[in-house]
Order: sequence, then C-alpha cells, then structure tokens
Amino acid sequence: MVLDLRRVILWEASNPTSRRHQQKLSAVYKIIEDRASLKGIEEQVVGIVTHTSPPQLYDSRFLNNFKNLEFVASPSTATTHINLHGMSKQIKLLTVAGRPVMKKVTSSSEHALFLVLASYRNIKLLDEAVTSGTWREKEFIMRATQVSLSKFGVVGLGRIGTNVSRIMKALGAEVVYFDVNCKPKSEFRKVNLRQLFSTCDTILLSCELNSSSHNLIDENILKFANNLRLVNVSRGEVVNETAIIEHLDGNCLKSYATDVLGSEQNGVRNSRLWQESLTRTDIFITPHSAGLSYESEDFTVSDIVTQIAGLGRI
Repeated sequence: MVLDLRRVILWEASNPTSRRHQQKLSAVYKIIEDRASLKGIEEQVVGIVTHTSPPQLYDSRFLNNFKNLEFVASPSTATTHINLHGMSKQIKLLTVAGRPVMKKVTSSSEHALFLVLASYRNIKLLDEAVTSGTWREKEFIMRATQVSLSKFGVVGLGRIGTNVSRIMKALGAEVVYFDVNCKPKSEFRKVNLRQLFSTCDTILLSCELNSSSHNLIDENILKFANNLRLVNVSRGEVVNETAIIEHLDGNCLKSYATDVLGSEQNGVRNSRLWQESLTRTDIFITPHSAGLSYESEDFTVSDIVTQIAGLGRI
C-alpha cells in the first residue's frame, strides 16, 4: 500500500452538506470519514472534525493516538463531547461559540420554543388521548394554561434565551430571567434564582454548561417551585436528574421537557430519566435534536471549514 503523504483530517461530523464544504480543504488535506481507514497512517492525522453527539467522548485515550494532531473542530457551541484533559500536547479547539455565524442560526431557539409550548399544551397527554381514541373522555386532563396569563422565566439569557423570551413576551407572558454573566436588559427583569423558581410557572434552562452551572438545578432550588413546567435545552448536567424525578412526584414540578440528558455518552438506555419517561406523561424528551436543521448545520460546518482554512494551510 502506498501511503498518501498529505495531511489527514478525520471527518466525523454528520452535517448533510459536509461533502460540499470539504472541497475547500481537499487541496491540502486528505479527508477520511472512517476510523478504520486510519490504520497505519495515524501519524498523518493533523485534525479531527467531530460529531456533535457521538456515542463516545473525544478524550485523551482516543486523541493521543494521533501524535501530530494540531486541532479538534466541532460545528457546535458546546463541547461536552470533547475532553482535552490529559493530552500529551496542546492542540487548538475550534467551535462556533461566539462566532458571527451564530446570528443566522435559529434552529435551537425554535426547538426550545417548541418544547416550551409543548409543555403548556401537555403534549404527551394529548398524544395519549389520540393514541387511545379517548378524545373527549379525557378532556379534564387536556386543558392547558394560556401563555398570556403566565409568568415565564429563563436561566441563561443568551442567544436562545433571548429569542424565546421575546416571543413569549409577544404572546403576553411576563418574562423574568436569571443569568450570572448577563448585565440587566431593559426589556426583561432580572431576578435571583430563588425568586425565579418561587414565582414562575414555566422556566427555560438555556445557560452554558460550566463549573458554576453544573448541577445548578438541584433539590435546594427545586423545593421553591410550585407546579412548575421546567424545560431544558442547555445540557443534562445542568440539572440533578434524580432530584427532577423526585420533585415530579411532589407538587414542585408539573412537568420536565428536555432535549438533553446527563452523560449522554454513557448511553441513553442507561439514563434513569429516559427509563422513567417511557411510562410517565410528565417527562417529555427529544433526542438532542435542537440544532438539527439543514440550514443551521450548513451554517456551522461552513464556519468550521473557514476556521480550519484560516489556520494558514490554505
């Protein structure tokens, strides 16, 4: 076998327009999409473009197999699927967090709004009524709360939190928020976390996962809630999932809708929250799909390719 001596990028991103964007890199890099094809040429791998929700972490045990690795790139804002601790050398981490392209990405905000409105409308109860054919017989459990008479709270008033809050305000909801990093904005009122959970009937979690937000929503804050609809498009690690289940069984939480689970790389089937959702109507889970739209994925992978090209090789 004659080895291709060009520099290699392992491309594992699932974006539907990846092939088109790879052409910008192909003059300099050999693009390989199958890990098995790297056998014997690991030393040529200089970059990895990651899947955003892989079954396993991109960690030192895997990344250190490539001694000439220069960068890891992810067409995402969050990097919970990447762990660079223990790396044998310093490498660049490229993401779309804070990049101008994110102003064009609305998919995650749209999905967050979908989960919020699905919570107001008791979506799993409606689906159950349709499946069982008991439309009018279960009318008493299908009645919803009107958005315009509600108090809506946000934890993390970034891009997603702001987009959803503006729509909820337009629908007539009173909007308040908590954000440790955000300066007060005149269009919404800032409160502390305890006030948020004590007074709101629906709360969206859209904060960044970091050391201060890890396990932020636990039994110490959930106890202040009263019949609360909680929606999570942040990361599963922002909440204590055991506490979520326990407080659903009391009067604190009315429902929990989420697009994310804690430790997803350990397997969804190992998640107690997922297991509980199979038999409960107060837990509504979507498969980490908020960012999955043709347009948003095209925007993000295009930006990642631009960043790779900007490293000076093209």
